[in-house]
Amino acid sequence: MTLSDIAAIRLKHQQITGEQVSSPEAVLSHLGAAQAQDYRMVKWAIGLRIPGSTLQSIEQAIAEGRIIRSHLLRPTWHFVSADDYRWILKLTAPRIEVAMRHRHKHLGLTPKRIAKSHRVMEDVLSNDECLLRKELVARLEDAGFENKDNLASHLLLRAEIDGIICSGPTKDKYHTYTLMDKQVPDTPTPDKDEMLERLARRYFNSHGPATLNDFKWWSGLTKTSARKAIQMIEHDFESIEIDSETFWFPGTLSDFSAPVKAFLLPAFDEYLVSYKSRYRIIPDDIHRKKAISNNGIFRPVILVNGKIKGLWKWILGDETIHIQARYFNQPNTDEKALVEGAAQSLADFMEKELNISHDPEPG
Repeated sequence: MTLSDIAAIRLKHQQITGEQVSSPEAVLSHLGAAQAQDYRMVKWAIGLRIPGSTLQSIEQAIAEGRIIRSHLLRPTWHFVSADDYRWILKLTAPRIEVAMRHRHKHLGLTPKRIAKSHRVMEDVLSNDECLLRKELVARLEDAGFENKDNLASHLLLRAEIDGIICSGPTKDKYHTYTLMDKQVPDTPTPDKDEMLERLARRYFNSHGPATLNDFKWWSGLTKTSARKAIQMIEHDFESIEIDSETFWFPGTLSDFSAPVKAFLLPAFDEYLVSYKSRYRIIPDDIHRKKAISNNGIFRPVILVNGKIKGLWKWILGDETIHIQARYFNQPNTDEKALVEGAAQSLADFMEKELNISHDPEPG
């Protein structure tokens, strides 16, 4: 198994190629979670894995509470299926709280102040079904929480990991907050070992071939917990040693070939962000630095025949979408045609008329 083989197999397991599902919640249930700090781009990350989906269909899933955006796993935004939200939150919130503890102490967030902020949010969201971030922050400021040193962001994050608030319907194209108990069904959560096993099984089914370090990075678990989770599932998975690392993956692999097709992967797509080692996906150091900045910004990338060929960005008009494709190396005519097909898929998802330009190499 080569680096190219690993990349092609991951495409299939992440449902970018091969068998795909029919709903946003099914995508997220399969993946476990999808990183979601770029609120517009993540909707395309979900949509590209659902044939014939549209932005409206993703928005509908958000509005109906079928998928939830919150801080889970690593201390950053993720979308998850509502059915998985409570158990993933229960498993990963303690690690997020530990990661944020020093900063919270610096901000003077004592248990008493945190409890007070929770009560404020519960009171205002009991009266309003959902509020934009700026609206909820204004209510916190009215209650005496001055938004200094980004205090409000930490109060909102803490309310999320404590199970007080979560995402509500999109409002004016922006994320909103609502009470978790209003939005997410109250279902029993399993014990810790079962949650560890479940999370590991989701990850390696959807992201394999992957390593212990990849899973630890993605999940935010300690290395001890990540290793224990793998030990509980490894009898159901295949493994292979490459460069002194063990890769786990589901089932028997016979076809390692990448499809003759192009994809416009959004910023922070799971295909790039969910692994500790990214050189297996972008082996060229110079190209990798263009796709992933030093401060951890994952840019939208052009994938052609299983290989990252460049970057892209969109300019959205009322009725049009302009795609600027910028390549690491000059593409041939066939590659340009494949990229234009990928751009049309994105335009269809956005329900807009497509314009596309093929521009010089990104800086």
